[in-house]
Amino acid sequence: RSVALDSTASGRLAAAQTLPPIGVTAAANDIPLRLLDFERRRRTGRGQYLTEDDILQLNAYNLADAVKGMRGVTYECGGGGGCYIRMTRAPMRCLPEYVVDDHVQNDFGPYTPIRDIVGVEVYTGASEVPGEYAGRNAGCGVVVIWTRAGPDKRKP
Repeated sequence: RSVALDSTASGRLAAAQTLPPIGVTAAANDIPLRLLDFERRRRTGRGQYLTEDDILQLNAYNLADAVKGMRGVTYECGGGGGCYIRMTRAPMRCLPEYVVDDHVQNDFGPYTPIRDIVGVEVYTGASEVPGEYAGRNAGCGVVVIWTRAGPDKRKP
């Protein structure tokens, strides 16, 4: 069976309409694709952020040293448990969730070498944690770490 498709109301075939060309220009994006979400969240103003340049200016020795001056963040040592980052609004013995290159890494996160870090996001409580990181420990805070060796995201 032959089927004829006709997009005109009168039933006659009409010639395609030619539209004028449009020039598209845009500045090149110099942000690595995998850090686009980091930059998007940084522009929202929720949470606190450090870029690689910020970390270099702080001359930080480790991750805790880099974030200890942030609002709502404390660095506690002693009691035989070593040193750790804790959010002042979090309940006692409630450590933040660590996300490294978009994966929860509570064992490696606090010990990520500072020279491998290109971006840090710190959320001190559940009210400022973005949805993509709002897990069961969001009330204890979330520290998101972006490393230079992280996998590249695919283009959308």
